[in-house]
Amino acid sequence: EDLINDNLKGINLKYNHEVANDWGVISSFSYAKNKNDGYDHWGYAGTSKISYYSLTAGPSYRLNNYVSAYGLIGFGYFHEDFHYYDEREKENKISMAYGLGVQVNPITNLAIDVSYEYSKLYDIDFTTWVVGIGYRF
Repeated sequence: EDLINDNLKGINLKYNHEVANDWGVISSFSYAKNKNDGYDHWGYAGTSKISYYSLTAGPSYRLNNYVSAYGLIGFGYFHEDFHYYDEREKENKISMAYGLGVQVNPITNLAIDVSYEYSKLYDIDFTTWVVGIGYRF
């Protein structure tokens, strides 16, 4: 039975610093993890623990008083600890990570963020959608 599924859960932190003339720099950190237990016809067969981290940064541009758009580039890191009966494997991989997003400021101190991040590790496409709310200061 497949011990890996694509249901990782995690957090995302972003900081957008507007420098001059509506341009800025945004940085992003993401962390997601998952643990899956696998079973076969004899019962418990093993566990897969997956962790994914990414660190990206890029330019942001304020389109108007309410909306900023941004692009991100950086690195994604994948770690898996796989245990199946007596077999145990650990894997680590680093690859490029890319993203795009929009931040909307409906009122002065509120930021609503929607972003997409992509990273390819081995033959696995890590695609992440982030919807968040934050404080703008």
